[in-house]
Amino acid sequence: MTEQIQERERCVLGGILHSPEILDDVALIIRGPEYFTSSYTRKVWQAIVELSIEEQPVDMVSVSDLLFRKYNMGRVNEVQLVEDFREWVASTANIPAHAKQVADAYRLNKLQNGLKSIASTEQMDADEAIEATESLLVSLEGSTEM
Repeated sequence: MTEQIQERERCVLGGILHSPEILDDVALIIRGPEYFTSSYTRKVWQAIVELSIEEQPVDMVSVSDLLFRKYNMGRVNEVQLVEDFREWVASTANIPAHAKQVADAYRLNKLQNGLKSIASTEQMDADEAIEATESLLVSLEGSTEM
């Protein structure tokens, strides 16, 4: 499952690098870098969002330069970014669907980890566990639909 999600993440980022105008739609679904599974894809997402906020071009050169300057990733050149992301994109039409799959995987992982944490807390009685579970579910609702 993780490999499929990582593939979807690359599709989403590649789609944005291919057609930056879809970023607004994707940002309604993926709300932060924590939705991505690796530090590399999180940093690429942050670079894309930062460039967009600063009204700079979201392209291979700009993203590569920002990754180097701000995120100390060494020199990630445009060719490497193309190899990492754009090759995963046949069409940008499916990018919102891929973004939803990434967001769903993030929420499911957050739910699983939260439930494990609640279940492992020995001092918690049943009412406290139910309240903690409800709070967890409410927090997940805030990160769902567009």
